[in-house]
Amino acid sequence: MKFSNEFAAVIISASGIVGLLVGVAIGLASII
Repeated sequence: MKFSNEFAAVIISASGIVGLLVGVAIGLASII
């Protein structure tokens, strides 16, 4: 149970980082 919860947290944080990078890329593209 604890392992799956940590795994889910890692997936959520990883997807959050990817979303942040995508947001920054879109922001830079709109500025340029």
